[in-house]
Amino acid sequence: MSAPRATPATESGSYVALPATSVVPSVDPIAAELDRLLAALDTTHPEAFHGISRDEFVAALDEYEQQLPDLDDDQAVVGLMRVVAMLSREGRDGHQFALPRPAHEGAVLPLRIYEFAEGVYVTDATSPNEVLIGSRITAIDGTDIDDVLADGSEVTVSLELMPFADHVAWAGTFGMLQLASDDRVRYLADPEPLTVTAIDEATVYVRYRNVVRPDMTDARELLGGAAVDRLILDLRQNPGGDNNAFGPLLSLVQDFAADHPGGLMVVTDRVTFPAAANLATRIEQSTDATFIGEAMGGGLNFWNDVRWIALDALPVPMRVGVSTRYWQFATADDPRLTIAPDVDVPVAAADFFGGIDPALDVALRHER
Repeated sequence: MSAPRATPATESGSYVALPATSVVPSVDPIAAELDRLLAALDTTHPEAFHGISRDEFVAALDEYEQQLPDLDDDQAVVGLMRVVAMLSREGRDGHQFALPRPAHEGAVLPLRIYEFAEGVYVTDATSPNEVLIGSRITAIDGTDIDDVLADGSEVTVSLELMPFADHVAWAGTFGMLQLASDDRVRYLADPEPLTVTAIDEATVYVRYRNVVRPDMTDARELLGGAAVDRLILDLRQNPGGDNNAFGPLLSLVQDFAADHPGGLMVVTDRVTFPAAANLATRIEQSTDATFIGEAMGGGLNFWNDVRWIALDALPVPMRVGVSTRYWQFATADDPRLTIAPDVDVPVAAADFFGGIDPALDVALRHER
């Protein structure tokens, strides 16, 4: 058993040992690495315990260490993920998470899944599992996900796991989070970071899929049309990127909104992540944009720019992100964790599998 973890005595970073009875300090490598993680939280993060008390977190970390000898590899991975996630249970620290170290990710299911309004469904699958596409998942290994559809049927299947690297090669880096591609709907059809099209003579549609520095030449030319009075900026399924890259797009959107009151529509969803969420927040703060779709997965003001702490002594080598910087894109006292859409349009399985995009339809019809 390791000795109780130290508590900072002052803000300067000095430590005082907690009381202990007949406890000999441990040199166990796992205990040492968990101590190093705690020290990084104390000294590197600007406010690590903003959502949980330090004592509660330390107690959870100690409990995890004590349980480790009885956990299998998967349980050890998920256990650390759970403890680290406690740091952001009140939000604002979404990049501070635990992951297996590269090359130690283990095998994964050969599926892509997504939680829709009706439940969790398979959106894509590798061969020979294509028959599962469109199926609702009701249980995994006997654990219910949701009630079985009253008018549906239930099939029990066993799947062969696939290497993590193969899953990434098939589905992409964010394939476990994003919807599968679909040429029938604009926001899932084109993998390019930026696409610009004129839907009709009055509407320009800008799809921003990754936060890279965009060339806005085509967009400005289209928006210069005399009849154009509506700009739809689609930020759905955008997992972020470089905060310093979206400036040209932000300027274009702000210019358009200033000249066309009520004409800017911004479509977001749960995979509108940090840098994309930052762009959305800047737009909300500086324009009269109408937000449509789902609330963003990213926040307005939050800690980020993580420093990775390696925990190689664990049963599965892990890495934990420790945030180093606070980003503020809304006012300092803004209590919101995301931007709630002005028009809420849930993502439904029936729409996805039917090739229908109700959020875009709303953006096209919304009255100014």
